[in-house]
Amino acid sequence: MEYYYFNYRRERAPSNFYNEMFNEFYNSLPESKILWKSEYKLFLLVKNSYPDAIYQYRNPIFNGLIIDIHIPSLRIAIERFSDNLLYERKKNDDLKRELCTANNIQLIHWKYDELISKLNLDIKINELNMKQE
Repeated sequence: MEYYYFNYRRERAPSNFYNEMFNEFYNSLPESKILWKSEYKLFLLVKNSYPDAIYQYRNPIFNGLIIDIHIPSLRIAIERFSDNLLYERKKNDDLKRELCTANNIQLIHWKYDELISKLNLDIKINELNMKQE
């Protein structure tokens, strides 16, 4: 089975051109080539409701880190995570949270054991909207 990976360096944010290439690449992969099946299932659900959603989003504001799902029209990022994170992964997730806050992007954490459903998506987005008011 063939899988695709992009190598990147976290020390320096890549150029916008590279970010756009990366985003376009991930969003054009056939489902059979995706490693993270449940994360991709969540992306398809989000994309169905928000057509501008981007899978494996990359932008210089995230210092080389990748956001699982980004909805530009709502300024919302969605990250799948587990409570049992490795130290390095936890550090990255904390940094993503800080960068989202600094750039006025709301972050939704979606646990791996949470059901992927339209109802849960709507609940999570509505909770964010209620926090803003």
